[in-house]
Amino acid sequence: MHPKLYEAETPDNSGSNEPDFDAVSLELHKERSRRWDAFIEDRGRRYATCRFENFECDTPKKTDAVEQLQAFAGDTSAAHRNLLLWGPSGTGKDHLLAACVHRFLITRATIPSIEWTSGPRLFSQLRSAISQRESDGSVTRSLKQAGVLVVSDLAMTTLTDFQREVLYDIVDSRYSNARPIWLSANVVSRKALEEATSVQIVDRLIDDAVYVSCNWPSYRKVEANAGLRSVNWRKINA
Repeated sequence: MHPKLYEAETPDNSGSNEPDFDAVSLELHKERSRRWDAFIEDRGRRYATCRFENFECDTPKKTDAVEQLQAFAGDTSAAHRNLLLWGPSGTGKDHLLAACVHRFLITRATIPSIEWTSGPRLFSQLRSAISQRESDGSVTRSLKQAGVLVVSDLAMTTLTDFQREVLYDIVDSRYSNARPIWLSANVVSRKALEEATSVQIVDRLIDDAVYVSCNWPSYRKVEANAGLRSVNWRKINA
């Protein structure tokens, strides 16, 4: 069982963080929980505990990023605005994306559908559909229609012409219908994202969007280096 929807938001001394259902209807609570469960089932249980509160803000840049995202996720405009998190791999962008989804769900009176995918997953599904002689529409339809589309690792490599066409079709459809895309990309600038995708795609993604730079050291490298130092210290003292 992964953590409850309302767990780890604002701890108090009562021993419970469950909402007061005199204020929040039971049906709304059930719908919020159902949406969160579906998101985590698709995204992966590693992300079930991702919250703004447990993101390690050990630098001013991280603190600023979290404050921007908290304001975004709690604002009514989040249901209609794109969100871009960019920066090197291993900086916690997907933790922050999951935290945004969580905060968005618990503060919304009307809950839109939320769908998650990743760049590699999307293009793998497209290859599978083509090999089975299905149209790419069988893969992209739900991505175009979801209330909020969450995309991880959009541009891990430079896209092929076909991948650009499919991605443009999804982005343009959502742009035309004011349906937001919240995404993470392992790039460090707009230019790098344009080179990996296209100028047209990025133009639509950043129009009236909130974009947050996560340009700080990879926590994986920090942990790996700390572990290596620990191993070397043990060898020295063996």
